[in-house]
Amino acid sequence: AKEKGTAGLYKGLVPTLCAVAPFLAFQMSTADALKSVCASRDIEVTPMRMGLIGGTAGIVAQTVVYPLDVLRRRMQVQGSRGANVNVISDSTWVAMRQVVQREGFRSLFAGLFPTYIKVMPAVAIAMTTTKELIGFSKRHWES
Repeated sequence: AKEKGTAGLYKGLVPTLCAVAPFLAFQMSTADALKSVCASRDIEVTPMRMGLIGGTAGIVAQTVVYPLDVLRRRMQVQGSRGANVNVISDSTWVAMRQVVQREGFRSLFAGLFPTYIKVMPAVAIAMTTTKELIGFSKRHWES
């Protein structure tokens, strides 16, 4: 940040912001679709099932936005001493095209599996807890 000033602190902000809304949209849409499937088959969404739904929704959402996450990390690391990062442009979409041209499309998904290990339980716990707390509040404060 010393070399790039205040602007260096915000490097990678655009891909981060571009990833947050789609992540939540895909996460919630996937969860809603899976809950609808359960409802259409008369299957109760128990906490265990909600955990599976949440984990699946997290994986789907993370897969969709992961290229932006990779790009954000590369943009933030670019210019650090010893960093071997092949991102030249500060423009998100130009930088993404450069990475794909140099390293191939698969490079945008490098490290995705370890991210699943983090995201799947986190989203499962968050969605299950949210559903249970909403149910608790409805039972105790609306009666």
